[in-house]
Amino acid sequence: MPSEPDAPDTAYEKSETRDRVRAAIAALPLREQKVIGLYYYGEVTMKEIGAEIGVNESRVSQLHARAIRRLRDSLGEMGAQQVAEMRKAFIAFAAKKPVMAKATLPQPQEARTPQTTGAVVLPYKPAAKRGVAAVPAPVRATRRVAAAR
Repeated sequence: MPSEPDAPDTAYEKSETRDRVRAAIAALPLREQKVIGLYYYGEVTMKEIGAEIGVNESRVSQLHARAIRRLRDSLGEMGAQQVAEMRKAFIAFAAKKPVMAKATLPQPQEARTPQTTGAVVLPYKPAAKRGVAAVPAPVRATRRVAAAR
C-alpha cells in the first residue's frame, strides 16, 4: 500500500529544512564536510573515516564535534516554541484567500475624443502622380574635385 503524500505545508517545511541543512554543510570546511557526509550519509564508522582522510579515530571525533557545533551555529537553535510559532504562521498564510487585482484597460481608439491642435494633416501623393516632373539626381562631387585639379 503506497504511503500518503505529505500535506503541502509539511512538504514545504521538510524541503526548507533540507535546503538549509545542505547550505550549512556546504559552508563547512572541506574536511568537515567529508566527515559529516561519510558519517551520516555514507554510514561509515569514525575509524573508517580516519583511514579515509589519514587521521586517527580521536581526531575524526574532534572534527565531527567541531562540524556539528558549526552547523548548530549556522542553523540556529530552534526550540519547540519557535517551531510552533512558525507552524502557526504557515497555517495563517495558507488560510488567507487571495485577492484579485482589477486592471483598468485603455479606452478603444474610436471611443477617445480627438484632441485638436490646430494642425492639418494632408494625404501624401508621390511627385509622379501630381503631374510634377521627376527631379534629376544631383551631380557627384567627385567630378568637380577631379576637374579642379
